Amino acid sequence: MDNQAPQWPHSFPAAKVVEFFEDCEKRPHIPVKTTFGDHFPEESFHRPTCNEERVKWRKVKELLRNTTFKILASFRGVWSSFLRKLLKLCSHALT
Repeated sequence: MDNQAPQWPHSFPAAKVVEFFEDCEKRPHIPVKTTFGDHFPEESFHRPTCNEERVKWRKVKELLRNTTFKILASFRGVWSSFLRKLLKLCSHALT
């Protein structure tokens, strides 16, 4: 059995990590280290790791946004149909 402590962010729930990243974006006037401590009080803050992972998350968000706009540009239906199509595509991507 592995007795190693969980390693941030790889061993933490994705939702909790994303919540931290989004909180950093919402509170740019607060140091990232402080926001990290608010979300992960038991973990050591490592700026390089944190910055690398935040950059990755920003790229993912941009990719998702661009993909959504591409789908929207070619879609000629109403809003509710668009959302259904987008949600269907997302659910397929998750399975």
